[in-house]
Amino acid sequence: MIAEETGQRRTSLPLATSNLQLETLEPKKIKAPAIVVNSVTAEFTPNAPDLAKRIPPPPAPQFEVAVLKLSPPDAQNPRAQLQQTGVANTA
Repeated sequence: MIAEETGQRRTSLPLATSNLQLETLEPKKIKAPAIVVNSVTAEFTPNAPDLAKRIPPPPAPQFEVAVLKLSPPDAQNPRAQLQQTGVANTA
């Protein structure tokens, strides 16, 4: 619906904000904490020699039982979905 059709008046944003008493934004120098990096190297920090002993073993894989059913020969629009968890759904 257009504003004229509803009897409403339209005002531009600059005109609407010109009557407001807003502070002007001016550039200023302020002190703020920062980190300066003077140089870097492409060498990686080596892992600890006993790292394999300190990291816990991964959990045992879990499997679910699936029931497979053949679709009828006249079936259309087959669908397959692979979720981020690795679960595959097909229909």
